[in-house]
Amino acid sequence: MAMGYEGSVTLHVDGVTSKDMALGTGASVPAARNILESSSGYGGKIKTPVNEIGVGTPKTFGWTSYDGSIDMELNSSLYDNQIYTWIFDRQSHAIVEVKSRYNNDQIFNYCYWNNITLAASEGSSVACTVGFVAMDRETYNIGGGYISNKEGEGYFCPPASFGVPLPLNPASDLNLAPIPYWDTIVNIDGTDHGFTTWSVDLSQDVVKFFSCEHDVNPVEPRFVAVGPMTARFSGELMFVNTTSFTIPNDLTTLNITFGNSALTPSSLKFKDLSLINASDDLQSPESMAPISIEYLAYELVS
Repeated sequence: MAMGYEGSVTLHVDGVTSKDMALGTGASVPAARNILESSSGYGGKIKTPVNEIGVGTPKTFGWTSYDGSIDMELNSSLYDNQIYTWIFDRQSHAIVEVKSRYNNDQIFNYCYWNNITLAASEGSSVACTVGFVAMDRETYNIGGGYISNKEGEGYFCPPASFGVPLPLNPASDLNLAPIPYWDTIVNIDGTDHGFTTWSVDLSQDVVKFFSCEHDVNPVEPRFVAVGPMTARFSGELMFVNTTSFTIPNDLTTLNITFGNSALTPSSLKFKDLSLINASDDLQSPESMAPISIEYLAYELVS
């Protein structure tokens, strides 16, 4: 038996000194057994004794795949150390550790991202979703026992003798508070704009290559490669006072800055963008009337 707060998600990208904890809101990495079914005739019968009923077809199983995703509320430490590094070193792999209950361990090795999404909107923290393809699940301990994890994972909680855990965002080095939507800004060609929502979607194909190795057991992929990246920005733009505005077909730069406002803020920068969609729709009486835009980016700037 467990409650969701006993779970946690950590991410460790290859080449980064240490792992970082994510403020995980969800994680799903199913173990999918890839079935290989025969399409042949095999002498099945309509009516047979129970132990010979022709249900299904001859089959075998291939290599088990672990393709999943983690959802989180973004904090600056995780973004700067792990997500940002992974975006620009996109062929590198990572270790994803998921705990869904006390004493549960699910450690996935050689994870390659196939989708990273960042998004902000009114009334929420900056959300991040990472989809990935894992080559191996190193550890799986189901965990169990009644809820009794008084000390937590050590990220936020003091020793159990204190009796009360620290707040989520204490004024110390343990501050993992999520980045609120208002602590973000979108700058287009040198001018800050009033976006009410924005999102970035990065995607790339992760391709597995299998080989015929005359092995009685299923074999894992022999090679893994990633395809070209696709980068999209979309958002809703609000005007306070303007009489004319042209939605440009091409942008030179688009920079998103968020978090750590008093220190060195996090950022993601694009160059050479092309408009792929724009709409200025009629809204209901109680709604504001923003302009929605979507751009395809052809360069990321580190």
